[in-house]
This record gives sequence, structure tokens and C-alpha cells, in this order.
Amino acid sequence: MTNIAYGALSTAARFSLLGTLDFFVIFEEASEYFALALPQARAIIKEVATVTAKWRDTARAVGARSAEITRMASAFEHDDLKRALAI
Repeated sequence: MTNIAYGALSTAARFSLLGTLDFFVIFEEASEYFALALPQARAIIKEVATVTAKWRDTARAVGARSAEITRMASAFEHDDLKRALAI
């Protein structure tokens, strides 16, 4: 994994790091450090979000109980996932 210097990020990305972690701002800012064009970075976000959206099915398939799934839901079901799916 590439280590990105805090100072190399834009003001918006730094604010996101200090306030709420806005993954999309940071990823877009950092995409060039991973030799990704912005459309490629967005395609990766969409792909990961699409797979992540199916997490409940995967959890059930590997034997997770309903209580465990409910407890884990907030880690997977949040506004960032909705935004990523909308890309």
C-alpha cells in the first residue's frame, strides 16, 4: 500500500481526515498515487460497493446468526455505501 503524505492531499481531503472520513474525496485525491485515472478509481469504488452490498447474503451463507448479522450491519450499511453504489 502506498503511503500518502498528509501534506500532499488537498484542503478538502485533509478536512475530511480531520472531520468525517470522506472516502470519496480522499480516493479521488489519491488515485494518481496508485496510477489510476479518476474513471478507473470510480469503477473500483463501484465494484467494491456492489460486492459489499451483498454482505448479508454472504454472512448467512457462511453461517452467521441473525444476531451477529444485526450487530455487523452498521459496518456495511451506511451512507458511504449508498454513495458508492450511485457512482
